Amino acid sequence: MLYSMPRSSSSQRESSLAYWLPRSEECSSSAWAVEHRHLIGIGARPDLVVSSLTGPVSAISGSRISATVRVCNQGTTASASSTVTFVVSLDTSLAPEAPVLPGGVPPLDQVPMGGANIPSLAPGACITQSVTNLQVSLPPDAQGAPGARFLGAYVDSSLAQQELREDNNTRTTPLTVTNQREGGGDGAVEPVPSPPSAPQRRLGGGA
Repeated sequence: MLYSMPRSSSSQRESSLAYWLPRSEECSSSAWAVEHRHLIGIGARPDLVVSSLTGPVSAISGSRISATVRVCNQGTTASASSTVTFVVSLDTSLAPEAPVLPGGVPPLDQVPMGGANIPSLAPGACITQSVTNLQVSLPPDAQGAPGARFLGAYVDSSLAQQELREDNNTRTTPLTVTNQREGGGDGAVEPVPSPPSAPQRRLGGGA
């Protein structure tokens, strides 16, 4: 069984679609198809994804850390140059940068840390960027309380590029933010990779 949805009702975006497809042709029921479906983009556009994210497991608020991110273009055309933005978030759903949203205000559940430039990527190409000097702070909704948070990476967070999919540009990994240094050091604990889960949905993008 095939489930389909247009990416946008805009006439400028009708050339690309996102489809829900079964992962196997050997599906015996519609219930099986729904359980095993996955979303793919069809059309002539780039599709940027954050395929991996590595950072420390914990850090002190006010300290600076390093992180490594891998960005790939899994679309059908080359991407324009872009940026990847790093944030501290209270959850795994990352919001686009507020200035691109009409009447928008900065999201209260995440706070930017810094970013890196991503060059144009051909279809199927990837790039790994190691970024230093990322500022750790707590989002406004945390009200200054330390605890289990998330380090997030968001490619094209300004929504500058039209892509085959707009819901797969982010990835997060757990980050515990503390207010007190323990045992000296630079405030960061040994990094770990992000879990091998699907890229997280980003808010504010097209369907």
